[in-house]
Amino acid sequence: MEEKPLLDEILRLIGSSGRISIASSGARLWTDLLGCRVEGETIEVSTSSSATNEVLLKEPRIAFACVTGDRDRRIFGHGIVRPADKPGAFRILPYRLILSGPADRAEAGQILEKRRNAWRIQPDYPSSKPVRGFKFWFRAVRGVSIPLSVLPILIGGCLALLNGRVDFGLLLLALAGGVAAHLATNLISDYFDFRKGVDTTNALSSHTGVLVDELVKPDHILMAAMTGFGITLFTGGILLARVGWPLLPFGAAGVLGGFLYTGGPRGWKYSGLGELSTGFLMGPLMLVGAYFVQTTRITAASVLVSLAVGLFVSAVSLANNIRDIFYDRQSQVATLPSRIGSRPALFLFNIMLLLPYLLVGLSCAIDFRLFPLLSVAVTLPSAVLILIRLRPRPGDGDLDRLSEIAAGQTLPLAVIRLHRAFCLILLAGCAAAAVLRHFPG
Repeated sequence: MEEKPLLDEILRLIGSSGRISIASSGARLWTDLLGCRVEGETIEVSTSSSATNEVLLKEPRIAFACVTGDRDRRIFGHGIVRPADKPGAFRILPYRLILSGPADRAEAGQILEKRRNAWRIQPDYPSSKPVRGFKFWFRAVRGVSIPLSVLPILIGGCLALLNGRVDFGLLLLALAGGVAAHLATNLISDYFDFRKGVDTTNALSSHTGVLVDELVKPDHILMAAMTGFGITLFTGGILLARVGWPLLPFGAAGVLGGFLYTGGPRGWKYSGLGELSTGFLMGPLMLVGAYFVQTTRITAASVLVSLAVGLFVSAVSLANNIRDIFYDRQSQVATLPSRIGSRPALFLFNIMLLLPYLLVGLSCAIDFRLFPLLSVAVTLPSAVLILIRLRPRPGDGDLDRLSEIAAGQTLPLAVIRLHRAFCLILLAGCAAAAVLRHFPG
């Protein structure tokens, strides 16, 4: 059976049954049997139990089952619960559906998953995929994003060469602590996105999928994240002993900022502060922090260069959120684009991609020794091309249209490539400036 007929049959059976058993795992396993009806692809349920109401609000990710009267056919699934308009009413947005029953039925045991806004039949259950060891954890921590933390720290260390020698032991400690904090933040972000019902198989964003595909238990991801933060605290302790207590605010801001990005009562990501916070954490905090470790001081030039790098990181996050606006609305995530609208979001994106070049120019004006950094101008045409491609046609003023353009242009990937090229040229420019400083004459 093909996707659409199978989906229609499953929804018909759930609607005809009129009752659904739901389960949620929070502090304890919890189940309940509720009346239901089907509206489109949404399962609507209601409850008069305050305890059930409380659990559904706290633990929106549920599993559900439905026993039909049609030859003992059963339906199992996973979905996200969202509050409806009236008290005690909820909507279940399913993202995985399984129809079981007599083996003589062609559709028995078939698995439907919603991926990128389309239902697709999966060959097997997600947790049966053999992913383990290094390959698994590289995926879980988003290993491909490691340059986002490595490059700012290297740039900060290389800038310090202009003011003396670099202690490579301290640089390695800063790298270990910074990368550990970065990967721990990726893990804790996926953990809270999963627990709060933000990530599903349908998400367009770059979530790793290890949780929604049930390849690992959430507690294991949480434990790995805490291990990463522990490594950051350990390396930070050594750096404090070597550099001094003025370094403490950098380490505290890194660990707390990484956790509060999605953790706490209301994560920054869910409050429209995700773009700015990621730019700060992976720009000024890492670059200026690495510079401070070597020199025990902060200069205007280092701050300007760090802001340039941070703006590109913020642009990557903003590009993701512009593309994902439709899904984020469904998930009730208040990202910056959804709060400020299409035109302000596009204007801000323009600023994030163009202002870094001005900031680098200002840093060179303040410290003429940094003039090799002006070579980043070779990446300016790439930034302009991205903005031209993203520019909507006349009349395309809404976020949905902007999201469609961003998805078609693979916007986040384009900005990541631009960030990488910009930072590599910055790094080469810093190295060249340090060499020229010692050049005879």
